[in-house]
Amino acid sequence: MGDVSTDEFVDPCAEVDCGSHGHCEVGADGPVCVCDDGYVKQGDDCVDPPPDNPCEGVTCSGYGRCELTDNNEASCVCDRGYSPVGTECVKVSECGTTVTCSGGWCLIPACSFQMGSPNDEPCRNENEGPVHTVKISRPFYMKETQVTQKEWFSLIGNKPANFKDCGDECPVDSVNWYDAVYYANKLSEQQGLEACYTLAETRGTPGEHDYFARVTFAGLSCKGYRLPTEAEWEYAARAGTKTAYWIGTNIGAGGEGVCESDASGISLIQAGWIADNSEESTHPVKLKDANPWGLYDVHGNVFEWVNDRFDSDYYGTCQRNCVDPLGPSNGPDRVARGGSWLNSAKYARSAYRELMDPANAYFNVGIRLVRTAQ
Repeated sequence: MGDVSTDEFVDPCAEVDCGSHGHCEVGADGPVCVCDDGYVKQGDDCVDPPPDNPCEGVTCSGYGRCELTDNNEASCVCDRGYSPVGTECVKVSECGTTVTCSGGWCLIPACSFQMGSPNDEPCRNENEGPVHTVKISRPFYMKETQVTQKEWFSLIGNKPANFKDCGDECPVDSVNWYDAVYYANKLSEQQGLEACYTLAETRGTPGEHDYFARVTFAGLSCKGYRLPTEAEWEYAARAGTKTAYWIGTNIGAGGEGVCESDASGISLIQAGWIADNSEESTHPVKLKDANPWGLYDVHGNVFEWVNDRFDSDYYGTCQRNCVDPLGPSNGPDRVARGGSWLNSAKYARSAYRELMDPANAYFNVGIRLVRTAQ
């Protein structure tokens, strides 16, 4: 007769301390503290509700529970398969999947998403994880394409691009991060909108590869044009997808160029210009397929500057109640996203993060802007 296991059942809640005003329950995602009647969750504690309880009357659509943020604001913590939108929990599939683009700008809906690459994604880097839920609390408009050479020249008056022969409809390249925020401010000024950046101690000339400024960001509530945050960029690029690329990954090449995460058989070549198909040059925008939210060239053509500074451990500091993250407050490098004509498929993945010197004008980096929709 074989041995009979004597392993005892281990209560998942056995070592969970919910304090004196809460108790542990085992949910779909494991043990979780639930507050006793009359108390509300704030951080890891169950506390007395404030005099005017923000969670009063918030039901989270019956698919989650209301908790208070560190600022005593109501926030829905949703059940698996649901995502917070304001103080509601909606099915992830209902967060917004339709294309709403007009006049060269696409509306990106507010919702939550899984940011970063999972441990089993081929070619991933450690600074792309851990995967964590990020809430984008406000809708925003993102430029349908990368800023073109024609658009840069029309607004700024010079031609910084290395690939000038590519033509007016090719993305502007060889612009540094300071050039990018200068361009955003000039576009805001042209349209009578608030400038999102204060530029001080300037030197050099925008677009001449030597421009520099001390930059102060006005914040996400700014009504003018700005660079997207890392979270906004990845959220918009993914457009509801969770694979390495929004379109699939079988690019039909060997070695490091293949970073497959699914078996869709759809070619990344359909969506972007990377080293495998670029012939060592940029190409006019909108020649490849747009992603589900109507954005072109989010994989390849040129990397795109984003607003955030680079921190290799950034994802590890924003895992709980991660709402509209802005990235680290200091550090010498900025982040670029999306890959380029120069790089293999590995660098075009939705989660890939490239650190770059903001003062350098790289010939494989360009610009894509956003502005608030509220």
